[in-house]
Amino acid sequence: MVIRRVLLDAFGTVFSPREPVFRQYVAVARSYGLQVKEDEVKDAFKQAFKKWAKLHPLYGKHSSPPLDSSQWWSGVIGDTFRQAGVLAADFEPVERELCDTLVRRFWGKEGYELHDDCVPFLRALHSDLAFPPPAIVSNTDTAVFKILDSLEVTAATFEPSEAGIKQDKIWTTWELEKEKRSVEFWEEVLRRLREMTKEAGEAELSPSEVLVVGDEFESDYEAPRKAGLRSLLLRRTTTNGEHARASYQDDERNLRSEDAVASLMDVVEFIKRENEGVRKR
Repeated sequence: MVIRRVLLDAFGTVFSPREPVFRQYVAVARSYGLQVKEDEVKDAFKQAFKKWAKLHPLYGKHSSPPLDSSQWWSGVIGDTFRQAGVLAADFEPVERELCDTLVRRFWGKEGYELHDDCVPFLRALHSDLAFPPPAIVSNTDTAVFKILDSLEVTAATFEPSEAGIKQDKIWTTWELEKEKRSVEFWEEVLRRLREMTKEAGEAELSPSEVLVVGDEFESDYEAPRKAGLRSLLLRRTTTNGEHARASYQDDERNLRSEDAVASLMDVVEFIKRENEGVRKR
C-alpha cells in the first residue's frame, strides 16, 4: 500500500542539543559562580533523571500535587548539582534562578538546534509529495511545542505555513500516558490519525500507510512495526546530534540495511520509490 502519512520523532530527529546537556548545565552553573566538574555533572544528571522519572512518572502529571514541566525539570536540575557535590551553602542562594535559566534554555533555540535537513524535508513533503505536515511523536512533555515553535518549524512560524508542524498533531507520552516503546502508544496514535483522515473525508487509513521516522531503535523502529506501522531508523553520518542520546548503542541485529536512512531527505526519496512502485503494480 502507498504511504499516506509521516510521523516524526522530535529529540534527535528534528532537533538536538547544541552541546551535550551536561556541558550546558556546567556552563550555566559556572556563570552563577558554582565550581563543578563536567564528568561529575554528567553522571549526576543521569542519576537525577532516572530518580525523577521513577518518583514522578509522566513528568509529574499525576503526582500529588501535580507538577508542571518547569517544576519537574527544576527538581532534576537541583538534584543534579547536589549529587555533583555542590555545597548547599553555595547552591541554595542561586538555585531558583539557575533552575529557571536552565529550564527556559531548553525550551528553545538557546539549548537546541534544528537539524539541517529538517526545513528542506518539510518543504519537500509539502511541495513534492503533496503530503500534510508530519505529526510529531515524542517521548517528552508538552514543552516540545515550545521548542519546535522557537526553532520556527510550526505552522505559525514556518514558510510556507501549510508545511509547518501543527500543534494538534504533536503527541507526547505526557499526553497519551503511554511510552513510545509500547504497542499501545502507536495504536493510540493510529486511532487519532484515522479520526483526522475521516474528518477530512479521506479513505480509512491503514497502519501500513503510516511511516514512522526516528533515531531510537526500540521506540521509533521496532515498536511501531509491532503495531503494524512502517518505520525507518534515522542514522545520520554527521557529528551534529550524536550527543542527543545513546541510542546508537542499541541492539540493532534485527535492522535491515534498507530500513536505515542517513537524512530526512532520504525519507522523501524512500516514499517516492515506494509509492511509485505500488502504483506500477
